Amino acid sequence: MPKHIEVKNKTSLPGKGEPNSSADLLNPDGTHVFPHRHKWDWFKKPSRQVSE
Repeated sequence: MPKHIEVKNKTSLPGKGEPNSSADLLNPDGTHVFPHRHKWDWFKKPSRQVSE
């Protein structure tokens, strides 16, 4: 993603991200703790995640 960040030395990702962005939560050795994506249903009001 063009709007991508890496979060280091934290226990969780920032609470609210920018639309069309991504973030990786890295543990102390620099690897991914749990990389994943969230799918959203933008037609529901309010918009919300879709279970996979």
